[in-house]
Amino acid sequence: AAADNMAAIMAAQASATSLATSAIDPEQTELFSAANGFFGADTVQRLEIKSDLANVPFGSPNYPYWSADNISLIFNNDNSALSVITLPEDLDNEYSYKVLSDNSLATNNVPTLTEEDRLPDNALVKPYPYMLRSRYGSPALSLAWKALPVFDNSISDRITALMAPAETLRATSNQENPANPAPLQFIKILYNPSENVRDQVVTFYQPVSKRRLDKFNVSISTPYFAPYPDKCVTSKERLISTAAMAGIQNRIINFFMNVGPLLRVYGGWNTPDTTRTLVSYLFEKMKEEMKRKGVYDLYLSSMPIMAKTMSLPLSPEEQTQQIELDINPISPAEDQMRYIIQQSLKQVYLRLEQTNSYPLANKNIFEDEDMKRDFESLALYFKTGNFPIDSQPSYALRQDGLGDLPGTPGARIAARSNDAWITQDFLEYVPLPEIIALYIIDYDQR
Repeated sequence: AAADNMAAIMAAQASATSLATSAIDPEQTELFSAANGFFGADTVQRLEIKSDLANVPFGSPNYPYWSADNISLIFNNDNSALSVITLPEDLDNEYSYKVLSDNSLATNNVPTLTEEDRLPDNALVKPYPYMLRSRYGSPALSLAWKALPVFDNSISDRITALMAPAETLRATSNQENPANPAPLQFIKILYNPSENVRDQVVTFYQPVSKRRLDKFNVSISTPYFAPYPDKCVTSKERLISTAAMAGIQNRIINFFMNVGPLLRVYGGWNTPDTTRTLVSYLFEKMKEEMKRKGVYDLYLSSMPIMAKTMSLPLSPEEQTQQIELDINPISPAEDQMRYIIQQSLKQVYLRLEQTNSYPLANKNIFEDEDMKRDFESLALYFKTGNFPIDSQPSYALRQDGLGDLPGTPGARIAARSNDAWITQDFLEYVPLPEIIALYIIDYDQR
């Protein structure tokens, strides 16, 4: 009876959204309707570096941090964890904050790398290239000791000064020669204020995009995982695991319906640090909602049943075509739930690529050839301030970069080889995978 009751409650919580999204009329969605009435032409995602809080997690006064609107990235001092916080107006005092996500950083942002790809022992701080998590301490955005100078106002001011000119020139080059890819397209993987939120939403839902939208709906609404045939699994266990999975999927569907417009703008969602942050955010969001509805403990108690009915290890060859769900090696129940959310996100990424609706979502910035090239251009631009384009000299950027800062900070950055700056240092100043997650979370919070 208890199992029947659990299944009934969880099935009620798992709405029919997962079955109905493919039938949505895009022009009738609340988000499409609200885009024209709620978002103004000046509503954009503003990325900036702040240091004006007197109290933030892991930090202290004048602690520098990246922010998009009211959502901020905060790193702890040993660089093992990242928090995404918001400062809602209804909290007790001006120094209060709400943690939206709290997760450890990836030990390797490039899963295809092996022990042979480790950086030499004399590398500055990173065991592997393209890591934010370091050997000896935190990233530059923190107060702990490190080999490069601590992040200060001169660095944050210079980064701010470098972002806007590159984006302005990129937008201008698009307008002057739309048939030719913008030579400064690389800046868009970091910064895209040339599109306002209203246009992003309307473009995502407008009828001309309906074929792509239909593929998107199928990608997010088709069941992610289901119980596999097994004579040892009872019908009640199958019912409970199906209902639990449907409840989790329904919430992920709602998330993608909210943040879908950003799939047009930013790729690389499958970069480990980006996915880890989104998993933590979704877990905390689901946990809060489920507790409010009184069903959180039911979901946790269903995890062992899901492990029994849905765990199916795959061979390396099979994992190139589908996403594995192997819950059994994981514990406790909350970590099992985080894992299911993670694999569900990866299932959506893969489907978006397989349906060719938004294939860049399934890319890793540091593995995809085009995105990696854009990242390298971005890193060198911030180091030198220059982006010379011989065939189009009017598009060349020539200004002071981080390596031109006076004193020790600039000298240390300028002395680093380009390869070391790109693979080891740049992410400490501009943590791109986390910034992309920041944009996505900010969009979902609107």
